[in-house]
Amino acid sequence: MKAALPERITTFQFDYSVWSSHWASSSHIAACLATYVRSVSDAHGRVDGDGKVVLVAHSMGGLAARYALTPGNGALTSATVSDLITIDTPHLGSPWGGTVYAEVKAAFHENLPGLLGEDAANCLQPHDNGSALPAQCGGLPPWLPADVSLAEIAGNVTVDRSLFGIPLYSNTLGHDGVVSVRSSHGYATSGPGGQANAPRHNIRTSEDGCHLKLEALIAMAGDLLGAEIAHTLAPVVALRTAANALTGHFVDPEMQMYFGAVALLAQCGHADIVKDQSAINQVIESIKASLAKHTPRSTKLTSEAIYRAPVPSMCRHPAGTLVDGRLPGIPAIDGFVELLALGSPAEADNPIVFGDLSGDGKADAAVLYMCSRGGVGWPHNIVLYGPGPVVLGSVDLGEITPNEHANVRHMQIEGGDVALRWNSYEGASSCMREWSARLHWDGTRATITNLKQLSGKQSNYGC
Repeated sequence: MKAALPERITTFQFDYSVWSSHWASSSHIAACLATYVRSVSDAHGRVDGDGKVVLVAHSMGGLAARYALTPGNGALTSATVSDLITIDTPHLGSPWGGTVYAEVKAAFHENLPGLLGEDAANCLQPHDNGSALPAQCGGLPPWLPADVSLAEIAGNVTVDRSLFGIPLYSNTLGHDGVVSVRSSHGYATSGPGGQANAPRHNIRTSEDGCHLKLEALIAMAGDLLGAEIAHTLAPVVALRTAANALTGHFVDPEMQMYFGAVALLAQCGHADIVKDQSAINQVIESIKASLAKHTPRSTKLTSEAIYRAPVPSMCRHPAGTLVDGRLPGIPAIDGFVELLALGSPAEADNPIVFGDLSGDGKADAAVLYMCSRGGVGWPHNIVLYGPGPVVLGSVDLGEITPNEHANVRHMQIEGGDVALRWNSYEGASSCMREWSARLHWDGTRATITNLKQLSGKQSNYGC
């Protein structure tokens, strides 16, 4: 799949198999998934990406993604996740959930994928249109944020029967051996409050169909049930597979082993659908459709990009993201954080300068900030940005020179460093000093070098 996707896509895998017998809302699954996806998004942003993640989830993983997108408690949002693609996800549960579980697990041991086990077995009981899960399972899988697109892919196995090599008939089961097509396509009626409360999503549904010979089912069921029982039940299976398509609230005991064999043997069965090329192609098309919605963010730094850039903590205000050049959410009485470019243009000749600071041939930026924690302005801060923009490092001139104020007068990038000149002084412009220095980015942090006092008193005595 990776080879068929554009270079814009980087793939990662979240493996929760050790916890797969627990229900999808478990903190070991949904919360860990949210943390993992946020780290992927953040890493993407640090290398000039837009931070958007497309989640591709098999089986209960699709429910885990929905729980990970539950509003609040640090969950994922549509700012990070643009699309969810589910493959054989039991949005409406599965008849395998509940009391059937113990018999099936005893027969199959660990061969079936992590759909069943412990509380997951009970929580996967069929439900629809807002009906509740068992009490120990908590609330229904939540609705996705309205602006997250959803693609639902369902496995649908057809069983073919022949006699002496002559085709007799085919039965399309309407399921993958574990999850019905209706359940795989059932998101729209699966959440809290049922269909009436469902957000208006962009939803695409599709099927991955495949064929399986009845003889193969009989052979595997024979290994599980014994050959004599398997052949005795074979005619029953042949007549009932189409009707008993996992659409009810239970699986007849005589059908359990056959449907389990379907899940394990069929190319589009529950166990192997993620390896089936038809399903893979559908995932690829859904990802490409997602890409078409998003214009790649330019990696070139511009003044416009700086006005909405992230900003580190300064003047005791927490880090945040600029809106029109100002850090929002700060009451006027508590001061401000904003680009110096918004102030008096004469205060510094170049409040935003561009040049290569990291030696990679790309344009970086040095940006002047003014800030306050209330009252008069504090010393200027210089923030270095790489493409994105992402913060490379920053320096507070109040930590470099010993006065109440420090205002940059000149800044330019030369020789891979930022050349600076600034004045430091006390209130009413007393004890004025002039300084020069170079601000160097070493790939890890920003540091002041070649600090020189050009004029003024050598100490604060008498100021």
